[in-house]
Amino acid sequence: MPTRHILITPAAQAGLTQARDYLNERRDGLGDEFINDFLDVVNPLLSFPDLYPPVRGKIRRGIVNRFRYIFTYIVQDDAIVIARVIHGRTNTEYY
Repeated sequence: MPTRHILITPAAQAGLTQARDYLNERRDGLGDEFINDFLDVVNPLLSFPDLYPPVRGKIRRGIVNRFRYIFTYIVQDDAIVIARVIHGRTNTEYY
């Protein structure tokens, strides 16, 4: 089996950037802390891809607890595809 890598979609990257910028406006450096926490949560998926439960089909949802942001991802043979990153208060019905 090939080694997996993390792949962040443009939509997820936009969510990460928006969250980082918003949090940095609230407190200098807070957005950078968010990115670090996000990576701390996502990196273990390389070894434990089924860490979070599926929410619809092959789509799984994880959470960055401290900041209450959620992310959706799909496990592929060679990648963990991060599809979206949104705040937990966002209506996630369509994700």
